[in-house]
Amino acid sequence: MESCIVGSDVERKVCVYTGSGAGKTQIVLKVIETTRHKWKEIIYIDSSTRQSIEAGLQEVTTAKKIGDTHRSTLQWLEVYRNHGSVIITTRLSGMTTLARGQNSECNVSSMDPDDAMSLLLKCARLHDRELSLEETESAEALLGSWLLRTRDRTRGVVHRKLTTHVDYGLQALFMREQRRALEAYSNLPAAIKADDYRHTLLWLIGYLHYTGITVDMFRRAAVAIASYKTEYPMTQLEDLAQQKLKEALCAFMSSSGGWDGLLFTQVIDELASRSLLEYDRMNQAYRIHLLVQDWARTVIPYESDLAAKC
Repeated sequence: MESCIVGSDVERKVCVYTGSGAGKTQIVLKVIETTRHKWKEIIYIDSSTRQSIEAGLQEVTTAKKIGDTHRSTLQWLEVYRNHGSVIITTRLSGMTTLARGQNSECNVSSMDPDDAMSLLLKCARLHDRELSLEETESAEALLGSWLLRTRDRTRGVVHRKLTTHVDYGLQALFMREQRRALEAYSNLPAAIKADDYRHTLLWLIGYLHYTGITVDMFRRAAVAIASYKTEYPMTQLEDLAQQKLKEALCAFMSSSGGWDGLLFTQVIDELASRSLLEYDRMNQAYRIHLLVQDWARTVIPYESDLAAKC
């Protein structure tokens, strides 16, 4: 990223994208810190909404005495700067089309295991001591080599010594903090919340293994459940679960009774574009982070017992 924005005098736009809490902002702040001597000024703008962007730009124009509206800033950028570098952090992978220049797309995903462990111990103020093999293995298993708001998840570990029961301590901590780590996902774009197809698919994925999620898995299940009949009597809960599952899967069947691969691909790709899923090109399968999966289970449209039975 650093080589991209400072390696040329022409305009550069860098897009850093991944799911919420994966460390996009921290990476960008580090790049700013290391390249600060390259810039006359650095401007931070809150881009939560269009209104906040315009308000931020207007503050710049007022401070620089070049106008009193955000449009004056646009003119200032064009006339006085004549070129610029822009860094965008986003959860939407589609925003990478705005990137310009070599190496201008940065997908923040899993961390190097050693880096992840170092960050965890640093945030827990335990980086000055050596962990036992048992402690290291327990911490690595819980951390999963993902950044995802590590500082939030280590809040309860600060000022506390790790013991041989580190696995229990960290696990309890992560269980308490995992909802906080995914607070940003509670404000999903309206398109996700309003679309029954996406909602249903995310719910189904919430109860699958977090890796190896393939399109063919859903295709076979949808085709099979249409004619499935149990050989044994079912409980009321099991019968209701089968009805709900059949309803969910058959939503991806065409009117002629065949698998609607185009509709399913559009829906699952939309989830991936919101960084709720990641696509593993090598294995041609999707995966979902464990914390995102846990969050997905909290927004299911049915009772937890019924959802689990499905």
